Amino acid sequence: MFAGCTQNTSINTSNAIEMQVDVGSNYISQNFSFPANVNHFKKIGATDEEIDEYLSLLNENISKKVWQGMFLSYYAIYALKPNNDYVLGGDNVKVERVQYNSSLDKICFAFRFNSVNAWNYYHPKSEENSDGNSHSGQPFLDINSSTGVFPFSQELEGQKIGNIYQNILSFCQQQVFDQEKCYTCPPTTFCYDYVTLYKRVHSNADKVANINGKYHHVWQCDQSQLNQNKKVKLTTINAERQWWYLLVFDISMAVVALSSLGIWLVERKKKSKKSQ
Repeated sequence: MFAGCTQNTSINTSNAIEMQVDVGSNYISQNFSFPANVNHFKKIGATDEEIDEYLSLLNENISKKVWQGMFLSYYAIYALKPNNDYVLGGDNVKVERVQYNSSLDKICFAFRFNSVNAWNYYHPKSEENSDGNSHSGQPFLDINSSTGVFPFSQELEGQKIGNIYQNILSFCQQQVFDQEKCYTCPPTTFCYDYVTLYKRVHSNADKVANINGKYHHVWQCDQSQLNQNKKVKLTTINAERQWWYLLVFDISMAVVALSSLGIWLVERKKKSKKSQ
């Protein structure tokens, strides 16, 4: 049912919690990664036993508090209107579970939709979940734009999503390593990477790079900047029949909201069990 970790790294995001939306010619992949900093802890004297314990704890917490929430959100959509063509883990919707990637030194997972229909099944278009605008008077032609809040600056119960994710990393480090080792860990940054084949996509990204024939539009910030509610804007010119790839950005924002809801539901369930 599940494939391995195949996170695509863009530019330099070695110490970033990253969300990447990779739009290919016949697939759309949502890739997520969290810096493990294993190499750093080894350099400052962490033992093999400590590293193993830390990775196990990190995998467990990201699985329960992030991946599970996203998976349950998608499962809830499927349960409302089951369709065997789009079953989670099937040919059209590949699900990659949380796994440590030693070459990236990151904890990664992904959801890959192998057709536009599969994507649309789990991300139905509506006025509520898309704020894209067409300025030509003809839908999906000429100039279309979409603006949203930087994913990690979105809020859940008064907390920034980025801070919630950072707290997961900090908790796992503090459970295994002494305070001195934790303080030496490089500060975490946050990255949203929109990847497209099309040069006609323009943005207000902090960085744009052409890597192996794909255009990476990258927005980054550090933890102190999360409160600035950074804006992410994409614009496409002469979209023609390829209009759908722009809509990926709009829905990706909704996925973050869904994942946040999932985190809240998981935490609520845990608290309910403790109170019983």
